[in-house]
This record gives sequence, structure tokens and C-alpha cells, in this order.
Amino acid sequence: MFFSGVNSQDCNPYFSLYKTAVIAVGAAVIVFSTSRLPVERLDGRFLLLAVITLICSRATIEFPFVKSRFSFSDLLIFLAILLYGGEAGVLLAAMDGVVASLHYCKKRVTVVFNAAMMAFSIFLTVAIGQMFFGPVENLPRPEFSFDLMFALCVMGVTHYLINTATSAVWGAIISKQSFRHTWKTFYL
Repeated sequence: MFFSGVNSQDCNPYFSLYKTAVIAVGAAVIVFSTSRLPVERLDGRFLLLAVITLICSRATIEFPFVKSRFSFSDLLIFLAILLYGGEAGVLLAAMDGVVASLHYCKKRVTVVFNAAMMAFSIFLTVAIGQMFFGPVENLPRPEFSFDLMFALCVMGVTHYLINTATSAVWGAIISKQSFRHTWKTFYL
């Protein structure tokens, strides 16, 4: 759920405040995740996963009956979370936000906003996943696990809700419509 650039002169005064707040929180999340990144766990396979994720950042599938898209890069970000931890997933999500946005955004601030939004969304998703299921990198097991499937479903819905809510607030401010109307019209 990314946004292309908008002329801020046409927006209400809350636009800059919201944009700055999301970018600041996203930057804090990125710095925090970088400081806790288990570098010793990152290997050539992570690099390959990161490259494939960024290549797939524009590949999406539309859901029937829903006005949202599923990105293949989201799936790969979740794989990175399970294999390398939440911090790696947050940083990969931020990079994915940049790469996906560069394709259609002209304004750098919008690219930064989208990266911050992705980092924030994945950070909260991981935090909620850990709150309910423990360390997410401990979820994968050699055998099929209902716990893993349930955790992934909860985390996927959490990511969707956080990401679309963050986008819907942006859209509501720009369009001067209610959050509920914007979310229902563009994301549900």
C-alpha cells in the first residue's frame, strides 16, 4: 500500500505533521533494528533472499472482492523474519518500500514515507507476533506446525491492518475524507 507524490499545497495542515511523524517513527524503528541486527546470522542466503525480494517488489496479485494487492516481496519479507529475525525483516521491508516506490514516485519524501511505513508495519507485526508466539525466528520447525501456520496468519493480517490503516490515514488527510470512508473505499 504505497502512495505516489502529492502536492502538499492542496492538503490540510495535518498532512506535514502526519508525514513527519511516520517518517520519524520509521527512522527510529530502522535505527533500533539496525542496532539489534544479529549480523552473525546473516549469510549469502540472506543476501540472495534480499536481492530476490527487491526484484519482486513490484510483482503483485490482486485479491478478488478486496481493493488491495498482495506483494510477493511481503511473502519474502516474512520468510526473512522467520529465518533471520524481525530486525532483518524490518530492514528488508524498508528497502522494499524504497525500491517499490521509486517505480512510480517522483518526490523523495514520498519514497522515504513509504519505506518508513513498511518498516513501522513490519516492526509492529513482529512485536505482536512475539507477544503472542514468542521469538518469531523460533517458530519454524522441521515438521509441519499448526502454531507456525496460525502465527503466520495472525502476522499477515496484522501487517495488512497496520499497513492499510497507515495508508488510509494519509489518504484521508489528502482527500479530506474520513478515515473510515478512505479505508473502506480503497482497502476493503
